[in-house]
Formats: sequence, structure tokens, C-alpha cells
Amino acid sequence: MSYSYVLPGEQSSTGIAKRWLLAYPLAQILCLAASTGTGALASQLPSGIPYVTIVTAIAVAAVYALSFGYLRGCLLREKLARFSMTGWCTTIGAISLFFLPQPPDALPAMSGVTSDPAAAALATMPVALSGFVYGLAIGAAEAFALRRAAFGLFSWAIVSGCAWGLGHVASSAAAGLTAPLQVSALQGSAMHAGCMILQAVIAGLVTLTALPLLTPRLRHYGPRVYRVALRTRD
Repeated sequence: MSYSYVLPGEQSSTGIAKRWLLAYPLAQILCLAASTGTGALASQLPSGIPYVTIVTAIAVAAVYALSFGYLRGCLLREKLARFSMTGWCTTIGAISLFFLPQPPDALPAMSGVTSDPAAAALATMPVALSGFVYGLAIGAAEAFALRRAAFGLFSWAIVSGCAWGLGHVASSAAAGLTAPLQVSALQGSAMHAGCMILQAVIAGLVTLTALPLLTPRLRHYGPRVYRVALRTRD
């Protein structure tokens, strides 16, 4: 019988990759439902009512904090001992007031308007750039929330930008492929939601590569770090 030693907060990482990949599309579904519901409710209210837009934005930001924030925060809390769920969710909710996932724009190169590779690359670059800027802003805000809990935050912000950039390109490509189809308004809404979920799935896959780079700050455990280490049976 052999034993290995792990630090507190690291011993419950079984299946974290699967749960991480599941958190992104689930959070995106919740956010899409909240955005649709608040938008429909706001459209039913008289336009003269003040602060409707502000209240709607705050409601959507709260849903983002409780979905993208809490679902991933539950996993990060297992990995990082000094992780603060309150600070993490508050930061994500605050940044969601200004930045939200970019809706897919149908790429002309994907809808058959042009087959020129150079034109396709030219059409893709602004889409990828907008997604990268969004992901970089989100990654920087998340790194700020994790500054006292983990190392590897610069890589986290960069990978976040690349993740949402690739996700935005993939969702826009899917939107371009479905644009020529003659569908009803309900089917169009379902396709739009599917593109947004695809965007979140791609972002989850890419950010998963940066998850191992987040290492806990060991000074939290004090000078006798090995004495508080937990013994686990292999």
C-alpha cells in the first residue's frame, strides 16, 4: 500500500475536466433564457418607465454571475484554497454589465458569397478580434479576482482571449452556414441559440488547457505546509 500527499483544496479534483466542460454550455443556456425573458418582459412595459434598461442589465449581469461565475467557481474552489466565491461572482457580474458574449455574425465566406480564401480570412479577422477582446477583458477581470489565490494568471487571461476568439469564429461560421436556409422565426431563434452554445463549448474546451496552469499560492498554508498536508491512499 502506498500513499501520496496533497495540499488541502486539491484533494477533490476528480472529474473536474468533465464538470468544467459541462459548466460552459449550461451557463450559456441559463444566460440565453435570462436574456430572452428579460427582453420580452421589458418589451411589454411602457417605454416611458424610467430605469427599465438599467434594471434589465443588472438582472442579466446577476444571471451571468450566478451561472458562469458560480458553476465554474465551485470547481475552482476545489483547486484553490484561498478562492473567494463572493469576489469571483461579484467580479464576473460587474464585468457583465459592460461586456457580454458576442452574438454570432454570419460570415459571408461561409454562406457561399465568396470562395476566395483571402476574402474569407479578411472577413474572419474582425470577428476573431472582437471575440478576443471580449475574452481578454473577461480573463483580465477573472485574473484580478484570483490574484490572491493562484499563480498563472497572465496565461489565464491570454487563453481566455483566445478561447472566446475561437468560439466567436466558430459560432459565426455556423451562423454563416445556416443563413441561406429558409426557416421560421422560431427555428431561427433556435439556430441562434445553438450557435451561442457552440461558442461556449469551444471556450470551455480552450480554457480547460489553462486550468492546470492555475496553481495555489502556498503561503496560505503557513511555514509548516507539509504538516497540514493530507495523506491519501493511492
